[in-house]
Amino acid sequence: MKLYSSFLVRCWVIREAGPAERVVFDVEHIQTGEHWRALTPAAALERITQISRQVTPVADIAPASETEPDD
Repeated sequence: MKLYSSFLVRCWVIREAGPAERVVFDVEHIQTGEHWRALTPAAALERITQISRQVTPVADIAPASETEPDD
């Protein structure tokens, strides 16, 4: 069984006064538009994996030719 999801991941490095900086990962699930931010790559990956396990298996989705009306 194949589970498929697409994600757009942006990484922001925020430099504040002095040597301090903060890294933020901005993630969007392309299929649903769900959007969130994480402070570590591990936290982003954990949520990505969680969402990916909840999607409809690829085999259960009808090909486009079966779902589009004939003209």
